[in-house]
Amino acid sequence: MTNEDLGLKKGEKLLKTLIPSKMKVLGGEKYYLTNKRVIIEKKLLGKKVTSCSYDKIKHIEAKQSLSERVMKIGNVEMNISGSETTRMTLKAIKEPFSIKNFIESKMK
Repeated sequence: MTNEDLGLKKGEKLLKTLIPSKMKVLGGEKYYLTNKRVIIEKKLLGKKVTSCSYDKIKHIEAKQSLSERVMKIGNVEMNISGSETTRMTLKAIKEPFSIKNFIESKMK
């Protein structure tokens, strides 16, 4: 995935790429964290790219079930403000609590 494919804007830098565990997520999902926003790319037959700037995130939480703790993966769920409340979820990622903390540090 190139910066152009992600629609990175001038001055925006890609900081992290997260690839979900194949055991928990079917299809091709990837998550990108830039210095300005969270980007979710979904590919199966088609392709969809969704993004949200850090200042639009109103609530964030990391979750792990018992089996996810064993596999060292989890989900990060974010409530996004806008015309209506929307939820974005980074599914089955490694180190969900440190990713949550990273996103929180960018929200300020």
